[in-house]
Amino acid sequence: MKIANETKVGILAVFALTILILGFSFLKGNNLFSKERIFYARYDNVANLSRGDNVLFKGLRVGKVTETTFEPDGNYTIVVGFSVQKDITVPDDSRARIVTADLLGEKALEIVLGNSSTMASNGSFLRGTVEQSLSQQIEEQLQPVRQRIEALVVTVDSVISRFNAIFDVNFAGKVDENIISIQAAIQNIRSITENVDLIISMQVTRIDSVMLNIRDITATIRDNREALGAAIQNFAAVGDSIKQADIVGTFKKLNLVLEDLEQVADKANEGDGTVARLLSDPKMYENMEALTRNLEVLLDDIRKNPGRYAPALIRVGAR
Repeated sequence: MKIANETKVGILAVFALTILILGFSFLKGNNLFSKERIFYARYDNVANLSRGDNVLFKGLRVGKVTETTFEPDGNYTIVVGFSVQKDITVPDDSRARIVTADLLGEKALEIVLGNSSTMASNGSFLRGTVEQSLSQQIEEQLQPVRQRIEALVVTVDSVISRFNAIFDVNFAGKVDENIISIQAAIQNIRSITENVDLIISMQVTRIDSVMLNIRDITATIRDNREALGAAIQNFAAVGDSIKQADIVGTFKKLNLVLEDLEQVADKANEGDGTVARLLSDPKMYENMEALTRNLEVLLDDIRKNPGRYAPALIRVGAR
């Protein structure tokens, strides 16, 4: 059977087109002869992730991003579908994290396995997360440095302002005045130091004499150590004697004497003897007072007129 040339051309064209499609898919990393599972994840922002980007697992390419569409919920949530090789078991609490694959900003989807014992089935949703971009990471790392630089700039500006104030003409005059005041204070301190040195030099002799006295006292104590020991023993003996004395009995006897005196006073107040009369009879007191006055008058007259009483005194002496 003879095949027409047109049929041969058509078959060759179909074969070439098939080879072209398979080669293009192979160059993109798709293995048409391996079975893959499809998973999905939701994102608020995919950070420029697009269809055909790689799916990575521990740095190894294990699949491709198959689609990126909006979820029909009205919130513009982005649903990303991606394929994963069947030989990788994915727990249902795993994450699909969007990462930066290289310094040029190429995006990829990284599978971060979870710890669940339940495996995710084909077509299930994983939790989607987005890694910080390289610029964001650099900015976060440089944020403390920038703050320190800003603080340093403020400090330098303050220092420059102070230097400007120092070199100001009016301020320079104030600085001169302050320098003069400092010099005067230093001169006063110097004079005070000289006075202190003079006082110390004047008191050296007195200090030496005091030290000699202290040395003599120490020597005296050392030479009379036995006498001092004996005196201390005597004090100890006196203390023992006081300790052994019957002080309680002495006070009891003293209380008895006081009680006797109190009884005598009561008898003198209440009795009818001489002492009671002297204490309680007003006439006796008046007579004694009159006698005292008469004696005072007589003695005063004898002192003033001794000749009047001289013969009588001579007779009394002769007898």
